[in-house]
Amino acid sequence: MNHLVALVCSLIYAFLGSDTSVPLKDDSLKLLIKNTSSSKAPIIVVAYAEEEHFLTEKGKVLQGQKQIANDTLEFVIDQLDPGTYALVVFEDLNENGLLDRNKLGIPQEPFGFSKAKMGLFGPPSFAKASFAFPQENAIEVQLKSL
Repeated sequence: MNHLVALVCSLIYAFLGSDTSVPLKDDSLKLLIKNTSSSKAPIIVVAYAEEEHFLTEKGKVLQGQKQIANDTLEFVIDQLDPGTYALVVFEDLNENGLLDRNKLGIPQEPFGFSKAKMGLFGPPSFAKASFAFPQENAIEVQLKSL
């Protein structure tokens, strides 16, 4: 019987085509990252679930599946718990796992925030960068170099 089910599934897959896109699951976050450099540097995504931890070392680094579509890097992060999050995304050009900054604290690698842009006098607040997941399950981040 299991062979029959496998055969039927194979026929349906062959009939419908071999579309490689996977539908987004209920606990998945789709993150579209724009303006990445042409280097092969890793993209680091850090999630903050609490305002008092925003932009500290207490964020959680999210792992996800990556694929490039045109000029956009797409991350799909699975098994994300419901909640309010603010993301910091950066391109780790020297692959040290940190967002490098100069003596004034200005980032030296391309970076961006979920739902917000850099303010005139510093990074956005947690409130401006945060979003409610899973109500918002697709977020676009523009990386910027200063």
